[in-house]
Amino acid sequence: MVRRLLRLWLALGLAVSILLSVCSCGEGQVAQPANEADSAGQEEYLATSGEQPAGGTGSEEEEPRQEVTITSVKGSERINGEVYYQVAYQAEDAGGSQEGYMNADGGVITDKRAVLRYENNPDTGTFTLYDENGEATYTSPEEEGIQRQVQFYGKSDDAYLVLELRKAAVGTDIYIGMMNRYGEWFYQDVASDEWISENQEHPVDITLDVWKTQLEPGSAFYLGDGKYGLRFSGEGGDYIAVANAYSGGEILVLENVSNEQLQSHSGQMAVQQWDENGQKGPISYIAGAGETPLDVKGELLGANKNGFLIWEEDRLLFYDMVGSLQWTFDQYEYDDAVEPVFCEDYGGYAVVSLLDDSGKKYTGCINLLNGELVFKTEADGFVDGKYMLAQVEGQNCFINLLNGETVATASHDFTLDEVTYGQEGIYIIQHSSGDGTALYLYTPWGDEVVPYLLG
Repeated sequence: MVRRLLRLWLALGLAVSILLSVCSCGEGQVAQPANEADSAGQEEYLATSGEQPAGGTGSEEEEPRQEVTITSVKGSERINGEVYYQVAYQAEDAGGSQEGYMNADGGVITDKRAVLRYENNPDTGTFTLYDENGEATYTSPEEEGIQRQVQFYGKSDDAYLVLELRKAAVGTDIYIGMMNRYGEWFYQDVASDEWISENQEHPVDITLDVWKTQLEPGSAFYLGDGKYGLRFSGEGGDYIAVANAYSGGEILVLENVSNEQLQSHSGQMAVQQWDENGQKGPISYIAGAGETPLDVKGELLGANKNGFLIWEEDRLLFYDMVGSLQWTFDQYEYDDAVEPVFCEDYGGYAVVSLLDDSGKKYTGCINLLNGELVFKTEADGFVDGKYMLAQVEGQNCFINLLNGETVATASHDFTLDEVTYGQEGIYIIQHSSGDGTALYLYTPWGDEVVPYLLG
């Protein structure tokens, strides 16, 4: 039996990342002049993504950037919630190729410590915390039988979600908690709404009963509104521990979940569990430490600020945040080959993949307020924010997904299968031709990115 209510002290105020925010382009696309900026849409996208345009803020007081040439991209990794690309580059005033890390703005750093906030050392079972200058502020002690690792960093709160695995007589006990940069456990005083560092009852034990198969920890994620999730898996089933800072630091452990993670927005959540036959079963609305079953059978697809999207046999259903049915959509068959995506602009839309009676595939944009199909298109491509990169009539187009208009066309020729990295705030295209291999970088709205040295 899972311990459903435990105490955990978490950090508040992490900037909510929009979960799966987009909409798609439609029929009758309006062609725009090449590389015409969709400035209003770009500002909306940046406001929600927290990113800056590749060209910077445009301030006349800024020092000229030292531009560099990216010669290869060796991989990517998420550092403190932000994607960085491991690159080789050449600078004009330096001989030979050098290595560094590039963010989605095109900024390249040479020292990984400059962006690190934590680093796990699995060999010793310890971790090190860093400040914004890359200086180590705390290293956890090495203790026999205890493995400690940081699972998540809350930038706004300068807080770290920490996992402890303690070797027990039978299996391993699992603990989680929050630390500040100096390695002090801390929690929220709900009455004063302040975070207090204290060394008591931390971290919190979420160990399952010994008859359960030992669980392996997986990804941690932010659910919005002060809620964090940590996924576990094992032969006995999949579980998610949900930590709620706004309700006294309680933890809700959800059993037999079928989703990769909770569907949520701004702390409002829904979860689907496996039924007794191993099929996707009950769907529940989660508020605080309680569950409210939804009176529907189907597949939980996603969520945004308005509610939860569910597929039931031959129709889409949309429920609000308190579990009330708002509308149904049954004009087309839902194609589950691609997960739906969401955007918040103008009240919210969902982009879904649809099939008509003849089997023709469309990308459809549905108004979440009333369930109306705004437009549909046969265009296919990569989606990032409110934009899509797709090939239209032989051109690589960047399309505003809210109205179907082409806001820019790429100045380079390439095929979509040459997009090496995408949908993370930047497109990196590795184009091969008779002259060799070239790298092209674009923003989601079609501006070419010019890499530069940071700091």
